[in-house]
Amino acid sequence: MADFEKTITIEAKHLDRGGHANFAQQQIIAEAFHYECWEKLGFGYEALKSQRLFIAMREVFSLKYKRQMFKDEKVILRMRIEAAEHNHFLLYTISFEKDGKPVTSMNWHMVLTLKDPSDPKKDRHIRLPEFIIKVLS
Repeated sequence: MADFEKTITIEAKHLDRGGHANFAQQQIIAEAFHYECWEKLGFGYEALKSQRLFIAMREVFSLKYKRQMFKDEKVILRMRIEAAEHNHFLLYTISFEKDGKPVTSMNWHMVLTLKDPSDPKKDRHIRLPEFIIKVLS
């Protein structure tokens, strides 16, 4: 498993009509952070793409909102990535925390896909390669 942490500031672009951090924006923030984490692991988007690999969303299986976030608040974003299900999936555990308390938490299953060189619109879910399992151990 690999753990990452980042402090973010809630900006006007993250807010919904009620002045709270929008639930969809929280997922967008987490997705962007997911790419940063893979860069830190040495397998950024371009490096994976050069091997015809792509990390794709399979399922958001848990999403809990516990508190509101507002403009200009500093929030800690934590992400854990681990190999799961006999190395067929990536399990993401994500939390936004404010004042040491959980604000939002979510869990994702993502899969690694291999692009078909004859048809870029086709790909297939593959078992995680050894180099990814090793970096997540």
